[in-house]
Amino acid sequence: MRGNAGNSHAEDGPGAGPGRRWAAPIAYVSGCLVYWAIYVAAILLTSKLSFWAAARGALLGILPDCLLAFLALQLTRRLPWGRVATWRFLLFHAAGGAVFMLLSASGFAIERAIEKRLTTGAWGPLPGLELLAWKGFGSSFVYATVCGIGNAVEQARRAARAEVLRAEAQLAALRARLNPHFILNLLHTLMGLVTREPAAAEAALERLGDVLRYTLRVQSEGLDEVLLREEWEFVDRYLSLERLRLGERLRARLEVEGDLLDAVVPAFSLQPLVENAVRHAIAPRASGGSVAVSARRNGSSLVLAVEDDGAVAEAVVGSGVPSRGSGIGLRLIRERLAALYGGGARLETGRSSLGGFRAAVILPLTGPKGSPA
Repeated sequence: MRGNAGNSHAEDGPGAGPGRRWAAPIAYVSGCLVYWAIYVAAILLTSKLSFWAAARGALLGILPDCLLAFLALQLTRRLPWGRVATWRFLLFHAAGGAVFMLLSASGFAIERAIEKRLTTGAWGPLPGLELLAWKGFGSSFVYATVCGIGNAVEQARRAARAEVLRAEAQLAALRARLNPHFILNLLHTLMGLVTREPAAAEAALERLGDVLRYTLRVQSEGLDEVLLREEWEFVDRYLSLERLRLGERLRARLEVEGDLLDAVVPAFSLQPLVENAVRHAIAPRASGGSVAVSARRNGSSLVLAVEDDGAVAEAVVGSGVPSRGSGIGLRLIRERLAALYGGGARLETGRSSLGGFRAAVILPLTGPKGSPA
């Protein structure tokens, strides 16, 4: 597969620049200051402490939450909204919130003990249950706020990244479909069929039209994801067109579990891997070769695998990890998976059971609108 390498700046999203480097620290400091001001106001309204005593107490109160906010953001990045079932998402963050509150309350108690030791020379008693309950309520609010903001930022970042990568993938797919070598060879084959088998030539032209319509629809509608059924039909038509050119030299096998066809997959996630196999494992060999395409369930994951029996090269001598071609297309697929699913999806490569190259896209198994498949 030929395609542009992922833009190294795409992850930053539109408007990336030196100023954005300071956006997160400034937002963090601003949020801490607002939280401190609210905490001071709450202390002044509920006690007779002076402003400076309230300010010092508020600082001790917010410090554990502000430090733990980084952990909350990491949890948000590991499990963004919409990539797992709702109950799993809520259960995960309920546990995360409970741990956050426990650590925050423990840190607060330790701070109070240290402050007492430094100011009076004696270790003071632990904070009462009422104070710890108040602290826990504030910490739960902080956790929910930080996770909400972090999730919104993460979704916006991934959307911007996916937009750039989708455009690159569409361009690569369009260029592959309109590649002069591919088109000229296909037209040459169709010219022979027109006189010998007009019905077969007409059917081939219809399949070519379907291939181009799918590509253009994904581009015009800005689709990041499609049903596996659509991508599967796209691959099937592509292979049928290549079979017209390669004849019996191309031996293809497609296997999919029927209930998986309504699963959601990234557009152009499977066909480029098939094209890689045809280009590198079948077309260059006089005897041709075999390619196997499969879609299987593995627990809560969907595995889309493409295997061939062609020759492969070692990516690193002695590593045992085979490689195929320049790797630019595979890198683009990896970047699209990272943009759309974060750490929830990946592309694996290795040696296939057929003796050649294997590439497998592993992603969360979801149905339309993010529902479990």
